Amino acid sequence: MISSLVSRFIPGMQFLRELTPETILRDILSGLSVAAVAIPIGLAYAALMRLPVESGLYASVLPVIAYAFFGPSPRLIVGPDAATCTLIAAALTSLGLVDPVLRAEGAAALAIAGGLACFVAAYLRLGFVANFLSRPILTGYLTGVAITLFVSQLPKLTGIEIKTYGIVLPLVELAHEFATIHFFTFALGLIVLVGLRLAKSWIPGVPVAVIAVIAGILLSWLLDFSSHGIAVIGSVPEGMAGFHFPSFDYPFDAFATSALGIFVISFSSGIVTARSFAAKIGHSVDANREL
Repeated sequence: MISSLVSRFIPGMQFLRELTPETILRDILSGLSVAAVAIPIGLAYAALMRLPVESGLYASVLPVIAYAFFGPSPRLIVGPDAATCTLIAAALTSLGLVDPVLRAEGAAALAIAGGLACFVAAYLRLGFVANFLSRPILTGYLTGVAITLFVSQLPKLTGIEIKTYGIVLPLVELAHEFATIHFFTFALGLIVLVGLRLAKSWIPGVPVAVIAVIAGILLSWLLDFSSHGIAVIGSVPEGMAGFHFPSFDYPFDAFATSALGIFVISFSSGIVTARSFAAKIGHSVDANREL
């Protein structure tokens, strides 16, 4: 009885029982690769959303651990992603939140509201909606998000302050300001991007993302990137932040609409991704349990 309840509500415990020395070693290497990618991405998304940078670090750690135990898919991880972060950033701006601390509290409130929406949807057995989400829809959607994210990161890659918004206007502004590109920043970014792509083809299976992060840290320490005009994150507060329940004192219509949009986007991208991985090995995914 207890075993069945654990398997139902904490499916990650079943995966832990199936571990062997060989799989543990592979999982450790995979975990290092995931961390090498997820942690810098989490920090970058926090900066993109104009939140305190350490909030991206927390969001890269705690959700991954939670989903490992409670998530039904053994091949899916959760954490900050382009689609959800972009939507939350827009929602925080629409709510009139400017200060990073207030934006972090607003993001927490939106996350809680989105999570409650997931519970309600699961209780109402609304997982069938996932049947209307096809792979081409997700591919097109994620392609659009990738393009948007790429354009949004151009200021960090080039060192140029771009004041326009959207897809086309920032590219036009970048073309006009091309002569003022910060050479060292652009060269470093380009070397890392090309190196990661080549390494993926030449030495598959090697955790090149981990190597790139370690090399970047060592080079920043040895060459003092900041003295060459290359922006660095700087010091990150040590330890965990204090926990407190966020305020929900926001305009109801704007807040509820944003929370509903975050719920739809996060569930849609998650369920289609989980199903695509499951299909490769002939498994199925219960959308209500994913909710």
